[in-house]
Amino acid sequence: MASGLYSCPTRILKSGCQILSKPLATIMNKSVEYGTYPSKLKHSKIIPVYKNEDEHDPNNYRPISLLSIFNRIFEEIIYNRLISFLKKHDILNHSQYGFCEGCSTEHALINIITKIQQNIDRGLYSCGVFIDLKKAHFILLAKLEHYGIRGPSGQNSP
Repeated sequence: MASGLYSCPTRILKSGCQILSKPLATIMNKSVEYGTYPSKLKHSKIIPVYKNEDEHDPNNYRPISLLSIFNRIFEEIIYNRLISFLKKHDILNHSQYGFCEGCSTEHALINIITKIQQNIDRGLYSCGVFIDLKKAHFILLAKLEHYGIRGPSGQNSP
């Protein structure tokens, strides 16, 4: 597996887990507690990956960011904490398919096709609105706050 800057092979982490787990846990817990992230882990190795058509056109490449194994560990910890919170407070909509265990884009497609077929059977019209929200992080932050995920570590949670 390719790794980014300031990384180390996973075999070294696994073999040294007894020694490394406590300091890593401390760093990651402090990061969550204070709402900061280690500056060295904010760097990534960017590689261009060819998409299609003319190989000489830079627009036909997409950037891939290779992160450190520490980023992946941190991401997994935050993901598990967030999912646990969302499940505990029953916040996720049952039509949420992205980033949910056991769900996929296929499930979303089956759901929408089923709803369209039901509407056709009832003689109703169907309409779909699809919005790309990847740049709307401010909306996400407002939603997180609304659901009780506030401050550096969500200490004000309901």
